[in-house]
Amino acid sequence: MSFRGRANVQQHTAVCETVGGAAGETQRRPHSQTVKKKDYRWKRTRQSHRRQQDPLVKAAAAAQLVQLEALAAAGQIALKYLDETGCSQWTPVSYSYSRVGKQKRFEQTARRGQHVSILGIWDPDECFDYALVIGGFNGERYFEVMNWMADKAAQTYAQSGKLTFVVQDNCAIHKSKLVQQQWPKWLAKGLFVLFLPPYCSELNPIEGQWNQLKAHELAGRMYEYEDELAEAIVDGMIDLSQRGEYDLDRFILNYA
Repeated sequence: MSFRGRANVQQHTAVCETVGGAAGETQRRPHSQTVKKKDYRWKRTRQSHRRQQDPLVKAAAAAQLVQLEALAAAGQIALKYLDETGCSQWTPVSYSYSRVGKQKRFEQTARRGQHVSILGIWDPDECFDYALVIGGFNGERYFEVMNWMADKAAQTYAQSGKLTFVVQDNCAIHKSKLVQQQWPKWLAKGLFVLFLPPYCSELNPIEGQWNQLKAHELAGRMYEYEDELAEAIVDGMIDLSQRGEYDLDRFILNYA
């Protein structure tokens, strides 16, 4: 199923602040990550896909998500958000304390290796289900995880009568022939799949969870092997779940 329909769109103006001196001077980033300026803070800037979006379709999808979130808050459905991300053995360095006149350095490992990818299904404040693979997710691996989610949806429906809705993007592996053949079986188990409009990743709140994982659990470290990175991801996911006080469940894939 896809988000469809038309709605009025309110246009928002992005306010950008330039940090630096007069025109012609070199602009420099402040030494601390926090800028003491009212209503502003130093924050990562993201690439925008706004020009590639259909604003009417996006507005309709956002309105439908609001309705689904209201139903989830009322305990009538289970609403989950799915996405994949990749983690590198060479993670970005960040600020840290160093002795005056010294600077911390992280030596790059002899081999960069492959990414470790994570597919997550997040029910905000309730639970986070995920799976890891070395490399990337393909249709078969996605298919395995979603079959697992369908079994969980069947248990949820049997115990509480609640249907499960999974919101995701339009990645090709999410719509493969193998997956489409399985949709009726998933529906029969109480699992509904919804697709966001193209280039609308900001409508998926799981994106913020990936930022938390990479910025606060993995950043500033170099990993010698993929297994070491995978262990750090697992530890990071556990830490995030404990701080967020939500349940965590990992699906073990056979990706040998």
